Amino acid sequence: MAAQQGKLEAPKMGGEPPKLTKQETLSHLKKSATIQMEAMKEAQANMPTQQPSSQQEYMEFMIEMMVQQSKSQDKIFFETGGKHENEDFEASLMVYS
Repeated sequence: MAAQQGKLEAPKMGGEPPKLTKQETLSHLKKSATIQMEAMKEAQANMPTQQPSSQQEYMEFMIEMMVQQSKSQDKIFFETGGKHENEDFEASLMVYS
């Protein structure tokens, strides 16, 4: 998410080490991928069968998608025990990938 918003920079050599270990990063990645796949399946099941016919319906659909994304991010945060902030995870992922 931070990378998409342009907030994430490439790791600097010799800088401070990432806050997460490689094992914690991989574990977090696995959990987040599983949760996001479940959210995608749920969203597809609830997706309207027809294209939104008006601008209002389209906006409601987009808002619902953003709400679902926020819910999945919250679920990831709480399932990891609240130990890892998303920014720390993304920074560690840049180092270890």
